[in-house]
Amino acid sequence: MLKSALLTTAAFGAAALMTAATASAHNYMTTLRAPAGYMADLEARVAHGCLAEDVTEVRLKIPEGVYRVTPLTTRDWEVETEMREVDPPVPGDGGRPITRTVDTIIWKNPSSPMLYNRQEGFKFRAKLPNEPGKVLFWQMVNICPEGRDPYTDLPETALDVKDHDFAKKFEELMGSSAHVAPYTVLYKPDMPQYPWEWSAEDMQLTGMTPSEQTAEAK
Repeated sequence: MLKSALLTTAAFGAAALMTAATASAHNYMTTLRAPAGYMADLEARVAHGCLAEDVTEVRLKIPEGVYRVTPLTTRDWEVETEMREVDPPVPGDGGRPITRTVDTIIWKNPSSPMLYNRQEGFKFRAKLPNEPGKVLFWQMVNICPEGRDPYTDLPETALDVKDHDFAKKFEELMGSSAHVAPYTVLYKPDMPQYPWEWSAEDMQLTGMTPSEQTAEAK
């Protein structure tokens, strides 16, 4: 059911995801559902240390199809990124091709570690793939002075909320390992993210005038 690496209906499926997440005391994404195709502010939450050891480094691997990744400042952790090639390139801002993207974010060397019995969030911003129903898995490793706690297990085959047996497959995945990677499910948004992408119908949905929409976008 699982593969490891180093690092029904959509509504019913999403409910199953929420249940599985709240039952887990391990690393998780604070955003369990996100709009496909959006730029999103995300947070990976480290739930505890390595048994009784404090956490001194956190590694997060970015899933395929996620681009324009920018780590946000997290107290006094040093932040590094490892890159990977995008082959073939994909369109970016203004039609410019994206040829390289962030593969892994590393937070390390804080002035004081994350205590083993505390939680801490690690924030970043990213462009999500425009694939409603897709489940993104964010592989994470908590690193401590004498050990590590990996959350890197993945399903053998990709999961999609549109599959009629999605909830059953996801429940089996969550029950098969204590080290399943944190996840975010993508859903189809009601409208594009930015006002300049909205149609007249989208504008009516907001209940705002065009001038109000422009002001809010700023």
